Amino acid sequence: ERVETPEWNDVPDLLGQWNDYRQSGFKRPPGPVASALIDTSTDPPKCWWADVKLLVENDFNLAAGRYKPQVAEAVPEEDPADLIREVLGLEKEITKGLETLLVEVEGRQ
Repeated sequence: ERVETPEWNDVPDLLGQWNDYRQSGFKRPPGPVASALIDTSTDPPKCWWADVKLLVENDFNLAAGRYKPQVAEAVPEEDPADLIREVLGLEKEITKGLETLLVEVEGRQ
């Protein structure tokens, strides 16, 4: 049996945002534009908007995931040169391990 949880319902907020949009004369749409890349410090939006042209380009596909704005990933604070050195070190370990494995496999033949 499904437990009703109206306090978790997003519909009242959506209706409030629609009302604000309507009262703006349809000039200030709620949320970010569809498919936008939003700042890392921003919570993922619960609503966004798309213009008709974008909907036409997508054959009127109304799947929310197609248009949902994405939160950008934070830029690492590490020095890129350090990251490259780390990857090179790992690659050397992998190569050494594979060379050892090859010697063992060839010795069994």
